[in-house]
Amino acid sequence: MPLSEQLDTLVGDDHWASLLLGVVSVLIAGLVFGLEWYYVGILGAVSYGASELAIYTYSQ
Repeated sequence: MPLSEQLDTLVGDDHWASLLLGVVSVLIAGLVFGLEWYYVGILGAVSYGASELAIYTYSQ
């Protein structure tokens, strides 16, 4: 897969969908568990990274 296609995959519609999913998961975790925002931020980053990895893997 050419680099340009990889970049298109990373910054395409799927990218925004996974970002939105990460933000929503952060808000839900914060409301449900009442965690400190520091830990919620880490959770959001991990979930965002996992969703990006899943999308990238399935797009191959």
